Amino acid sequence: MSALLGVGFLVLTVRHLVADHYGAYVALIALIDVFYLSTGLGLSTIAQRYVAEFRLRATPRRLHAFIGGLFVRRICHSLLFGALLLGLHEYVLPALGLPIQERLLPLVVILLMAAASLAMLDEVLAALLLQGSAQAMAMTRNLIKVGVVGAILLAGRNLNIDVLLVTELVAVVLAMALGYILLYRQLRRDVDAEGGDSHYEVRGMWGMAGRFYLIQLIGQAYGQNVAKLIITRMLGLAQTAAYGFAQSIADMLANYLPAHLLAGWLRPLMVSRYLARGKISDLVDVANLVLKLNLIGILPVAVFFGLYGDRFASWVTGGKYGHAGLLLMLVTLFIGLQTVHLMVAMIAMTVEQASSNLVATLMSGASLPLSLLLIHWLGTEGASLGLICSELVWIASAVYLLYRRGFPIEWDIGGSLRLCVAGVGAAIVGYLLPIVDGAPLLQLSLAAVVIGGVFLLLAVLTKPLREAERTLIRGIIPARFVIL
Repeated sequence: MSALLGVGFLVLTVRHLVADHYGAYVALIALIDVFYLSTGLGLSTIAQRYVAEFRLRATPRRLHAFIGGLFVRRICHSLLFGALLLGLHEYVLPALGLPIQERLLPLVVILLMAAASLAMLDEVLAALLLQGSAQAMAMTRNLIKVGVVGAILLAGRNLNIDVLLVTELVAVVLAMALGYILLYRQLRRDVDAEGGDSHYEVRGMWGMAGRFYLIQLIGQAYGQNVAKLIITRMLGLAQTAAYGFAQSIADMLANYLPAHLLAGWLRPLMVSRYLARGKISDLVDVANLVLKLNLIGILPVAVFFGLYGDRFASWVTGGKYGHAGLLLMLVTLFIGLQTVHLMVAMIAMTVEQASSNLVATLMSGASLPLSLLLIHWLGTEGASLGLICSELVWIASAVYLLYRRGFPIEWDIGGSLRLCVAGVGAAIVGYLLPIVDGAPLLQLSLAAVVIGGVFLLLAVLTKPLREAERTLIRGIIPARFVIL
């Protein structure tokens, strides 16, 4: 339901906003993500790694006090950096190319602070295995945005960046209020549970979090959010709009891939398994399984965009971004590499190897000049190619450094190649499909069904999963459904 609401909001905004206003909205959402990670000072790592450990080893009251302290710190950080942004807005916003009017600046800062609290809530809920509550927040946010935008359009009024800013702020605040209520109810329910250490602490926790914060900070320099802001600065809001449309489609795909959808569940699972057994192989089995499941979602979509992306983009956007097919394919492939990055980063965080992540991030950040050149030469497609190059450098560096430190990650190359073969087969069949003139929806639906069906059939025939990975799946779904 949340995904469908997200698609509905994307279609409404991309069709009814002029390109400059949609580009400004894309840049604003990117600024929200940059603000959260840049002002956290390690809180994101604490939420992802140590909330799960406190839940395992501390008393409920100690856990609750620990979580409360994290939220107090998050609010203080937001107030401090929000005030700093207000004071320096004359320099910061023009440098980013954001055309935010001064009268709207207080709303922007409030939105940044509220969205930071919402993101923190999402990570804490995931670490407590409350993914249902996190999804409820996401659905509430999307429902409010679709409802408000739909009502405005039905009333015959025009959409603009001012309306979207207020809508986003209302949606974030209400979703945040719901999240706090759900979290409070859960913590209150567990307050009298027995067991655990009432004075539990983790030595070196903040030092490790600080190192991972440095990694996040450096990583922002070549990440997709900064890429959007660079495109805004170098190419203008119209090109930002086209790139933002393609990235929004890819992000929706990513949010419902196993690595991202289950990330909040996988992190505490990895932490608990590693604390109990201390075996890197347990983490690698989970990583291989999730990456293969991701490929099952990513490869047929990339094939579809490679063959029918222009038609798809033209139909969705009402002809505004009808030549975004190659861009859609590239951002989908980038999402595939991001899932590998996410799993390697999870393993490194679980085994507390911040130095491996840091060195890999520094090496990947060195590709930023190449990204700038690619943006200058190739535009938005160049931005995607630059991101792909940086991800390849990061993954190769991190895996090598973990191996050198005694944490080998053994990828099942054979299983992944079988899925790639299935992708090639689906591409051949998709390419041979006849073109149906004058029926874009029929053509796109037929192509999607055929490409997906052929890919799945070939994947079932080639059996890409190993027995250890099938065993993991059988712990979640009945064995008769494990067909790969």
